[in-house]
Amino acid sequence: MSEKDLTKMKSKELVDALIADNSLAYEFDKLDLWKKIYPYNWTILLSLKPEYSEHCNKWNDFSFDNLLTLLIPYPQFFDKYDKWDNLSSTNWSRLLASLPQFADKCNSWNKFNPTNWSRLLASQPQFANRCPYWKDFTSSQWANILKSQLQFIKKAKTCGKKGWLAILQTHPEYSEKYKHWDKFSAKDWFELLSIRPRYADKCTKWHLFKTANWERLLSKYPQLADKCEIWHKFKLQTIADLVHKSPQLWVYSPKESLKRIKKNHADGKQCKCWDRITPSDFFNLLIKHPQFADKCPDTTYDAFPKNKWDELEAKHPGVFEDKHMLSTLRKLARD
Repeated sequence: MSEKDLTKMKSKELVDALIADNSLAYEFDKLDLWKKIYPYNWTILLSLKPEYSEHCNKWNDFSFDNLLTLLIPYPQFFDKYDKWDNLSSTNWSRLLASLPQFADKCNSWNKFNPTNWSRLLASQPQFANRCPYWKDFTSSQWANILKSQLQFIKKAKTCGKKGWLAILQTHPEYSEKYKHWDKFSAKDWFELLSIRPRYADKCTKWHLFKTANWERLLSKYPQLADKCEIWHKFKLQTIADLVHKSPQLWVYSPKESLKRIKKNHADGKQCKCWDRITPSDFFNLLIKHPQFADKCPDTTYDAFPKNKWDELEAKHPGVFEDKHMLSTLRKLARD
């Protein structure tokens, strides 16, 4: 490769060329091409060719993510960077989680917050004696720790329901020892069931769940469908999306239920959304399949105009007369 070609190259091109051909290092020295390499591209080069570290003069320009990428496999580069005093507590916790040997270099311990400590203790429990936030961890922060550090379970037990939520999420074998299920709020239950649906029979707060909670739960665990009592509040598109993902939920979809019932009348016994079927669709069903007359809600019958009643009664004598009369009486009572 000619000197002219090299001098025209941009940062990435130079790095790619050097990785492909180590002999170009001489030309880099001769043409002073090292300075043309950007910090990000230095990360790529040094991760593959750490022997070129002596040529890099942009260590302090590295982003923390790029720096950490290099330090994990090559901790000897630590001294190349001299802005450690400017490192945030978040980045220190990330660094020490992977490279605990540099703990004595950290001057931000007093700035660590519960999130920082949760991240660090999850991988480096030896720093536990420095942590002042055991009582301040959220249940999710506790769970992050307990997933890999079971030795802290005694501390979690002393932190009330936050600690126990984490224990039950990460180590369900302890569930038999817990006796205060009723202390969990609806929010707590949603958090717990989102990870461990096995506790469904313990929950007494189903009635406090919102549609948004149910949508997320049922998307992951359709087996909880029978626990939901607010299907009537779901948007039809939401139900359609759930059925698409979990076909067994068709019993809650008016559209899918009608399709199945028309093909197999026996499926009508499973349908759980009669009240969501539109009057028009219900009329079309009843005109062909009058055996579902008792499944039609009063509000749907009350929406039938006179000509629809006439058609039903003419098509199926003796089946809909009483339904029609009761609907008329309800309308008169309202008027």
